Amino acid sequence: MDAEIGKSLSVSTTFIGTPMQKSIYLKRLPLHLYRSIAASLLLYGPLVQAVEPRVYQLGDGGAIAPHLSIEIGTDSNVLRRNDGSDSSSYVRLEPSFDYIVQQRNNRLTLGYEGDYYLYGEDYCIEPRDVDCPNGSPQFDKASYQDHIFSANGFLEISRQLRATLVLSQSLLNQPAGTGLSVNDGALQSLTEPDSYTNSNVRAELSYGAPQARGELRFGVTHLNKKYGEETRNFEALSEQSIGPSAAILYRVGNRTQLLAGLSTSDVTGGNSERAITRQFIGVEIDASAITSGAFQLKNVRENFAGNQTDLEYVGWDVELSWKPRRYSTVTVGGGRETSRGLFNLDDPALATFTTPDLGLTTDIEVDWVHFWKERFSTELGFQWQQNKVIGEQAAGALGGGASDVITTVRIEGNYNLRRWLDVGAFVVSDTRDGGSDERDYNRTLVGLTANGTF
Repeated sequence: MDAEIGKSLSVSTTFIGTPMQKSIYLKRLPLHLYRSIAASLLLYGPLVQAVEPRVYQLGDGGAIAPHLSIEIGTDSNVLRRNDGSDSSSYVRLEPSFDYIVQQRNNRLTLGYEGDYYLYGEDYCIEPRDVDCPNGSPQFDKASYQDHIFSANGFLEISRQLRATLVLSQSLLNQPAGTGLSVNDGALQSLTEPDSYTNSNVRAELSYGAPQARGELRFGVTHLNKKYGEETRNFEALSEQSIGPSAAILYRVGNRTQLLAGLSTSDVTGGNSERAITRQFIGVEIDASAITSGAFQLKNVRENFAGNQTDLEYVGWDVELSWKPRRYSTVTVGGGRETSRGLFNLDDPALATFTTPDLGLTTDIEVDWVHFWKERFSTELGFQWQQNKVIGEQAAGALGGGASDVITTVRIEGNYNLRRWLDVGAFVVSDTRDGGSDERDYNRTLVGLTANGTF
């Protein structure tokens, strides 16, 4: 039973018709700009943890799996500003905890994952020779705390029929200086992280025996995203959606399935009420000794209720893991989908401007983890990300839209001190080439890490 529970911790459920989890190293940088339904169910984290959560059996038949990551470092440009911003030391804590109950093939997992990002220095946004507009300088405006509570249930009703139910409640933040923007480079999260909550419910029913030639999947997803009152123009961004999905899968080998399907969702609330339709095809590769993952190609149409121009584009999601050697793993992930942004509402002239800013985000990530010795490993990560304003705001009544390219490189080394403890060091280079010079920045993070289980 321990082995089966251990496997359940590392399996990420990809629901048909929803954006896949971007799971390489976005959360660690941190560049968590895009919180899709699946991604909000499972917090972004490192691709490979040398120290996996250890599973402990309890007397009630369940098991627990705790884990803690600690990161201490320096950030050279905390606010991601073109003219630079105060550097600062920081401490980052990422605890996680799972409670698992499993009987035969039925499983229930209750989990918590947190991200506590704490900066240690004072700062002041321009002008820098006077106090901040909102009072004395406090650098904790750039700090944030993310929390995700989740429940994941899997029930095998019969050999052919299986049901999955996922619930999650998340309090998330978009870091200062990030996000899609217009108005000549004004940043969405300019003075502090933008806080929002995500409430998600996803149910899926699968019909088809294991290893059968065909399988049918039917699902429904409800998402409620609400920004905190401290976030500017929060009412215009808060929204909820609900919609069904259906797909048919056809097995072409022992570990490979082709799929095709359709999903729809109605988005209400905020200033971008719309109906979204996704037609998709793809492939799923079951876990094997060498390759696993999934790829989807989607035709997406967003029909807006107001006077906004409808959108139609080709989107995609990929999450593939390749293990050419027992001690080496390469992962490729990413996707292409729309994202939301804000005007600079600190400008009094725009304080009541609520026309939405829509963008198309393309994200490609590659990560390589290699164990040179039994106890020593290195990790090399690369990310390329483009945020491009589309639709009516591309022409831009307020100075034109931004088209940003963010390139991030991370190099890390880890040493396994004990079975339950890893220590390491890392360097991150983070660069944005913006649509205007005001959007450009360079940023470097250097630090130490410790990963452990209890």
